[in-house]
Amino acid sequence: MEIPGRTRPVDNPFVTHAQEYDRWFDTCGELFRLQQDFIRLFLLPGSGRILEIGCGSGRFSVALGILFGIDLSLPLCTMAYQRGVRVVLGDGEALPFQKYCFSQIFLITVLEVVTDPEKVLNEACMSLVPGGSLIVVFLDTGSEMGRRYERERVTSTFLSHARLFSRSDIRILLEKAGYRIVTFRSSAGLLLVSAKSRRINPENER
Repeated sequence: MEIPGRTRPVDNPFVTHAQEYDRWFDTCGELFRLQQDFIRLFLLPGSGRILEIGCGSGRFSVALGILFGIDLSLPLCTMAYQRGVRVVLGDGEALPFQKYCFSQIFLITVLEVVTDPEKVLNEACMSLVPGGSLIVVFLDTGSEMGRRYERERVTSTFLSHARLFSRSDIRILLEKAGYRIVTFRSSAGLLLVSAKSRRINPENER
């Protein structure tokens, strides 16, 4: 496991409550299964290089067959590494990867908790091959589960400082960062947007 990049303050709940976060996937097993089945529909076929930004303990990465991950929480990175993810301890706002090295990047309920969502999207765009695919999954505030999260966020360990987005918010962020939106879909309390990088071929940037 490599460990470049910055780390969050020690009061980051994904550091201080890592075990509690990871247990959610066991206690909400059926919901997790529905969510992974939904997201799996958007995986690129074949064996391209795929990255999950904010991979946490590796639960989605492992379930979806995503080999590469990055996260700011050392305890969660350790769990992901133990589950077989090639994980880097680092920051989505300063990705420590070469340009144009991933064919697809996933952000699964991550933009809600990052400091600068626009910067994360820009960094992802730089790491995607030209025309590469970005999948952003976020809490559907219009769903029954999303409304429950909104009610409970004040007392939630993990959502108390989260920023919830509408579909139009995500559209504006993606278009500003240079993506072409392909589709919006919703299921299992999540909204998913599939987008393509508008970045031109690196040979043409010279």
